[in-house]
Amino acid sequence: MVRDKAPREVVKLIHPILGHQKITEYTLRQPTAADILPIGFPQEWQPTGEGSAVFVTNNQAIAQYAERLVVDVDTVSLFAVMSVEDTMVLQRKIVDFFRVDVKTKSGSETSSTGSSSGSDGDQQKSTD
Repeated sequence: MVRDKAPREVVKLIHPILGHQKITEYTLRQPTAADILPIGFPQEWQPTGEGSAVFVTNNQAIAQYAERLVVDVDTVSLFAVMSVEDTMVLQRKIVDFFRVDVKTKSGSETSSTGSSSGSDGDQQKSTD
């Protein structure tokens, strides 16, 4: 089995957790395809009945990512007593993993504007 080499980030708790041992921070690893493919994205655009769309957060996906991505503490114990502020930080950190400019990161120079030719190569004319 391949060892997990995903980049990691140490997150300091705003409100340390006191118990059998004091927890002041935890380590969060970046998600990989093995995480993303079964869970999906933590936020997505969903159409409304009026022809527009709203950006929706999937808290179940965020909870599944939190269980997978926090690597150095017992997540059941941590989440049972984590403060509201620390929970919001965790949610934001997970969502931020998915804020990637794919064009810049992959080195691809694909255009985001439409092509002026059809799929058969013929020029399309504007009907202004």
